[in-house]
Formats: sequence, C-alpha cells, structure tokens
Amino acid sequence: MIVVSDATPISTLLKVDQATLLKKLFDTVIIPEAGADILLTDDRKARAAAASLNVSCTGLLGLLILAKQANHLESVTTMVEVLEKQGGLYLSPDVKVEAAKLAGEYQA
Repeated sequence: MIVVSDATPISTLLKVDQATLLKKLFDTVIIPEAGADILLTDDRKARAAAASLNVSCTGLLGLLILAKQANHLESVTTMVEVLEKQGGLYLSPDVKVEAAKLAGEYQA
C-alpha cells in the first residue's frame, strides 16, 4: 500500500525512534505534491481538503492503531505516552481516551 504523509508524523516518529512503523505498515511512503491511497496527516485543513477530494486520510493516532492491528505495536496507549514525553506530541485527554477505545485498550 502507498501512503502519502506530511512531515509532522514522520518527524515525530523519528524523535522516538519509531519511524520503522511506516516501513512495516506501508510499501511506500511518499511526501509528494499530490496523489495516493491514504493521506497521512494530522493537519485539520489538509484532512478537510482530502475529504472534499474523496481522498482517504488518517493521522498519527490512526497509524498507531493500524500498527497495533497488524501486530507491529503492542500498545497504542504506551506509544502515545512515549510520543508525548519524547516526541513533543500533545493530545487532549478526550482524544487519548478515544484512541484507547479504538485500539481496544480503554479501561474505565
């Protein structure tokens, strides 16, 4: 599968030495001017533009959930903690709860 990404998810994963998740999940990662199966971005405007063009997209959390589903990652919750502490990622508590739910890791 080919994925298109902007630099933010890649640089954040590089900061915590987890960029290999991209290689494990996708055949090709492209940072082009246009076109792909999935747009990997956390930018709201880019996601809205992609949706208006019927381009599928996901962000860093979606990538982590895919990695867990493909058995390349043990815990989305743990990786989010690492990304926050070492990668400079900030997520609201509500977003973290939603990610844990989608990953099947939520405990009330």
